[in-house]
Amino acid sequence: MEKDIKEIKERVKKRLKKIDMRLLEMEEVINVLKWELKKIKEKSNIDPLTKVYNRGYILHALKRMIENYQKFKVPFSIFMLDIDHFKKINDTYGHLYGDKVLEFVGKVLKSNLREEDKIGRYGGEEFLVILSFSKKEEGIKVAERIRKIIEEKGKKLKCSLTVSIGVANIEELEEKDRNNMLKLIELADSRLYVAKKTGRNKVVGG
Repeated sequence: MEKDIKEIKERVKKRLKKIDMRLLEMEEVINVLKWELKKIKEKSNIDPLTKVYNRGYILHALKRMIENYQKFKVPFSIFMLDIDHFKKINDTYGHLYGDKVLEFVGKVLKSNLREEDKIGRYGGEEFLVILSFSKKEEGIKVAERIRKIIEEKGKKLKCSLTVSIGVANIEELEEKDRNNMLKLIELADSRLYVAKKTGRNKVVGG
């Protein structure tokens, strides 16, 4: 009787061990699937050409930044960047070369901004950048640095590449408008328009 009980316990022990092994294997499979799902989700937020965020995600990020400002009053800036004479570049060198120019600008932005900043392709040859923890003066300074880098590095391209930039800070808006994402974008975009109309290759921040 005692021997039978011992044998039963051994069998139960072995089965439990097998179950534990199965559970570990299943946990590993679940972790791999979670990682793959995360990568797929991340990829869906990226513009395939420029490798920066797409319009949908950058607008989502801006919305979250505004919500964060409402809670903690931490200022931030945005800037709208537009490639000067992009249509002429496409017409002169072809659309494939125009794509290379867009890739180039994306790379410059990614390699010269902080990890906490967010970069997105807003549409066509326009980029929207969110500068975290940034006052207006800092935003203008960063935008000017980016403009100079693109102009300098752009000399190595077939075309003479320059950009125009409009900068806006959340605290420039009236209190009642500081939860309105479109108002902030409109302010930056209106300044970008001024930069384009007054000679291009410049930063306008007010």
